Amino acid sequence: MKEKLTEFFKRYFSDDTKRMLEIANRSNASFLLADYIKEIDKEEYKKIRAQKKVQKLFYEKTLEEIEILTSEFDKAGIKLVFVKGVFLAKDLYEDISERHSQDIDVSIPEDDFERAHVLLESLGYTCCDFTDEEIGAGKHIEYWKEQHICYEKMNKSYKIYVEVHGNIVNAGEAFDFNTKEFLDNAEKTEILGMQPYLLKPEYNLIYLILHFFKHIPLSYTHYSILGIKTEINLGALTDIALFIRKHRFEIEWDRFIELCVRMRIVKYVLVTIKLMNDIYPDSFHTTFIDELKKKESYTHLNELKYERCGWGKYVWLMDETIDVLLNNHLSEILKGTLLDYIDMNDIAQRESAHQVDVEDTCHFEQAFSLELGEEGLSESKLCVSVDKEKLDVTYRVSNKGIVCYEGEKNAFNRDGIDILAATPDKIRHKLFTIAKEGDEYYLVESSQDYVCENIKRISENFYKAKLEVSDKGCFIGLSVPWKELGVDTEEQKTVSFNVAGLMTDPNTKEYTGNYQLFDNQNDMFDFRYMPVLHF
Repeated sequence: MKEKLTEFFKRYFSDDTKRMLEIANRSNASFLLADYIKEIDKEEYKKIRAQKKVQKLFYEKTLEEIEILTSEFDKAGIKLVFVKGVFLAKDLYEDISERHSQDIDVSIPEDDFERAHVLLESLGYTCCDFTDEEIGAGKHIEYWKEQHICYEKMNKSYKIYVEVHGNIVNAGEAFDFNTKEFLDNAEKTEILGMQPYLLKPEYNLIYLILHFFKHIPLSYTHYSILGIKTEINLGALTDIALFIRKHRFEIEWDRFIELCVRMRIVKYVLVTIKLMNDIYPDSFHTTFIDELKKKESYTHLNELKYERCGWGKYVWLMDETIDVLLNNHLSEILKGTLLDYIDMNDIAQRESAHQVDVEDTCHFEQAFSLELGEEGLSESKLCVSVDKEKLDVTYRVSNKGIVCYEGEKNAFNRDGIDILAATPDKIRHKLFTIAKEGDEYYLVESSQDYVCENIKRISENFYKAKLEVSDKGCFIGLSVPWKELGVDTEEQKTVSFNVAGLMTDPNTKEYTGNYQLFDNQNDMFDFRYMPVLHF
């Protein structure tokens, strides 16, 4: 399989070594391409060789922990099912260090979660995602059902992470299956001198495919639209190809198709097969693919809080994304983004109910209210004026204590203003949050245009701002030039935009939402519902 992946990279990327190395790294393929990279960039190869040594050490340390985990969970009568990780690496790879992994992934029956939590703590693990107080209040339970909770432990000088999955593919209720069915189809398997619970072949293959596919809406669609470098996990595609090669005659293929139909995932499986075949042709027989295509209508995604489950903000573009992936070669997809194939302005103009001609200055305003229990009703008002040079925004909140950013990890769940604009090449997002240091109040700026949140004090060189904060409210006045949103109104004659006020409950410190100037019922990042300005 390494030879085919190397041939793929040589054929399509050898004309640009820098780009080839970048794609190899962000597509999780560099470990598999180490021998080829050694020929073209010895310094990069040294880095990869060092990373592979660390990976091998990781597997050695995790095996020590897994042996303890399997023994203790068996004694407690808790079915601990392992997915991916060292067992998959050992099953499929001659050199396990070629498969990248950072943690131990397990799933357990829902009824056993509380006992598993106590057992992990008794084995020296601590919960990374929730405080003891939050766990005592049961806040971790609902989150765990949709996603996973991470635990950590030091093994001498090495930190081990265990992700305990309530939903086996971190997909909320997106797909029509339940985790219990997967766990019921896990059996004890002799491997590496242990007998862990591993998924039966049909279920393991579906798991590997869905684990690959579920990252597409975030790492390809969402990243494309926010102007972030896209990622398609070639390492995960290699896992699938190797799994089929080794277990082809163990898999009940009729049963596999039946499961795909019942779970309504047929098209997502076909997309994954197509991308895999661009590198590893003939992994699936054409007769099998033809049979699966007959069932293509059995495809569906349920409603869920997509972003919370790692799907990003643009799942509504799934049909367009799938068409692009099916109709273009993987080599071209890796070189660019979704926006090479779709036009956001066209979508916005086609779908938007608000078409506004901007000849001089246009004014918009919207009022909102928030029930705060004993404190009564908090009122807010958002006013926006736009012309060819800038947006002028005022936001007034009354009868509510203001929740400020004070150096925490996230700024989005504090009081402030959200601004969004759609340009031809990306969505431009600005978040202006009220911050406090000592007795001083000021505004900080951040954006979801970046993978990691970069929070900084706003610059008076770029924005004109006025901020007033009292015990019972605030006033924000902010002038934002279009150029700070990446918009040149002389060249770009149409712009989709929206503005929202952020409100957080001062009692619970819970984020209550962003209250939008336009179409307050839908997600702000859904640019189908933003007004289109015509300059």
